[in-house]
Amino acid sequence: MSSLMPFTPFYGQTVSISASTSSASATVSNTTANQLVITNASTALAFIRTGSGVVTALTSDLPVLPGAAIVISRKQEDTVIAAITASGTTTIYVTPGYGE
Repeated sequence: MSSLMPFTPFYGQTVSISASTSSASATVSNTTANQLVITNASTALAFIRTGSGVVTALTSDLPVLPGAAIVISRKQEDTVIAAITASGTTTIYVTPGYGE
């Protein structure tokens, strides 16, 4: 029987994104992280997208509810995360880590 390992953060590598109605992005430099914890620290609904190169978030991308934290898996080559809001502003915190 195998056991699952909960999310283990890579401490000191959290990045922040100041999101508004225009897409903004940040680079997650740790390419060994297979998961990201995305924390929306505001009362505004945010939408996120991961990728490589120039990444632009749209309001039809993955929603992150106000005050919520979610865990997403990502491909190693996805080193950029972008965020946008439909209205208002928020700060998005992105913490890379590993989990199964």
